[in-house]
Amino acid sequence: MSKKNLLLILPKYFGYEKYIKKEFENKGYSVKIIYENIDNISIWYRFVMCFLKSKKDKELTKYYRREMKTLDDKISKVVVIHGSTLTQNVMNDIKHKWPNAKLIMYQWDSVKNNPNAIQIAKFFDKKLTFDMDDAEEYGWDYRPLFYIPELCSNLRKNIDFTYICFLHSNRVKIFNKLKMIKEDMNLVGFMHIFMFKLVFFRHKYLMQDPIYKEIRLKDVSFNELTLEETNQIYDRSKIIIDFTHPDQKGYTMRTIESLGHKCKLITNNEKIKEADFYDKNNMLVYQECDVIVPRTFLDSNYKEYSEETYKRYGINCFVDELLGE
Repeated sequence: MSKKNLLLILPKYFGYEKYIKKEFENKGYSVKIIYENIDNISIWYRFVMCFLKSKKDKELTKYYRREMKTLDDKISKVVVIHGSTLTQNVMNDIKHKWPNAKLIMYQWDSVKNNPNAIQIAKFFDKKLTFDMDDAEEYGWDYRPLFYIPELCSNLRKNIDFTYICFLHSNRVKIFNKLKMIKEDMNLVGFMHIFMFKLVFFRHKYLMQDPIYKEIRLKDVSFNELTLEETNQIYDRSKIIIDFTHPDQKGYTMRTIESLGHKCKLITNNEKIKEADFYDKNNMLVYQECDVIVPRTFLDSNYKEYSEETYKRYGINCFVDELLGE
């Protein structure tokens, strides 16, 4: 049986794109990728995105047209994840080149953080989002994120809590609070806050950004953990600490990965109490930046979920829902 051709447009994002592509291939598709975060592709595009914003749409259109020119005319499905750099001109080009293809959009960011989703949504046959409020407002299908079962192992939990994040908003306050908790309670904690070196120095020393002033140089890592390394740490963790961006209501990747790795979760996202997998034995909600790690929560046993729950949030089911299969 010949394979069906699928075009996947998504950002390079810590390696998740590799596993998403692999899962579509497992479903019998021949997958071609166009990466949407073009500022990661070349210095020129990074310069345009930062300093020549008047040329941005023109350069984006040129980039996508050049990439599309190399692709087969027989594409049966186009799957867009995020789509923050897709212009309406590019969407018209996609519809023109593959008029019979089914177009599917998935948003793993909230509309507040990616308003371009509203501009391009009209071009898609199927629209899904991880944000329950956006799903209700715009009439899109609701589908939370996923974990990757092959990266989850049943290892001995020898790390009390783990906090891995990209530096933004109030995450530094959480980091500093967790440092104090770790010392006061004599806990084993893995804490990794990442930022690009040039961005960090510009914001901390040139711009005097108050967020960056609150963290010491030695506490920041300029080396990004791979997805595989991150999952190995989660395997050994009793608790994952999550800080959800204030403009985001959907459950973060860390939230869903806590399911796959059978970790407890401490999060500031009140919406977790509405999740079908919410269990007060495994999940604790803190307010704003007032993160806590109660000894009773740490020492109590993790409560297992049903096999159906674990299956529902694996990447296999995630891709099935995108495809409508």
